[in-house]
Amino acid sequence: MRRILAVCAIVAGLIGGAAPTAADTITDVLYATPEWTGFTDADGSGIYNELLHEIFSAAGITVHRQTVPMNRAVTLVERGEADFTGGFRRDTRNFADVPIYETTFAAMYRADIGLTITSPDQLKTLRVATAPQVSSTLGEDLNEVDSRSQAAKLLVSGRIDAYVDLRLPLERFRATGEANLDVANASDTRFDIDPDDWTITTIASTRLYMLFPDTPRGNTLRRIYEDGTRALARSGRLAELYTHYGLEVPTIPLDE
Repeated sequence: MRRILAVCAIVAGLIGGAAPTAADTITDVLYATPEWTGFTDADGSGIYNELLHEIFSAAGITVHRQTVPMNRAVTLVERGEADFTGGFRRDTRNFADVPIYETTFAAMYRADIGLTITSPDQLKTLRVATAPQVSSTLGEDLNEVDSRSQAAKLLVSGRIDAYVDLRLPLERFRATGEANLDVANASDTRFDIDPDDWTITTIASTRLYMLFPDTPRGNTLRRIYEDGTRALARSGRLAELYTHYGLEVPTIPLDE
């Protein structure tokens, strides 16, 4: 009888040492990511850092971050050596079903221009300037200038037909006339514009998602992340976090 109990104890010990698959057995996770200012800052700030901390700490789980290049982060997750990374556009891999980032691209132009711009294709026949990285993100060959301030100047002076950027900076510019929209630009440039003279229309949008290993542990963590995101959305805390960083609040489906 003692021998049987001893064998059972050994088996139990082996099971206890296996990779955890239930939420109540996971206490630590590894988040692999590059360092992105405002998203995954080294000091622990940034929207991704704060969001993941709030979600997993509520489940009693500590998030440890490993800073690596993006391709390396993806490899670690796909091998199950890290627990999640992101964000990316979804494909057939084990992505969460709630976005961690959502942004809308828009065009700002004079209200009397005589047309409504609703797609990137319409921009190809117009004189356009985009903020840095916007053209490449859209996958379009557009005139990408050095700064938002420069694009705003070109628009107000009539040298271009449309200024293309994320919707939030455009809304702020139309409302305030403030063209100093770049964090690294120390100049103070303000235009005396009438918001009624300008139209802003959405031309594209994108959502990015977190990637998890396609394993029992990965699926458990993905569900914790999804449920935690929905809980923050319902409470209003999600909106607080994204607004604090000047970002659009992702649209989270709450009926899951």
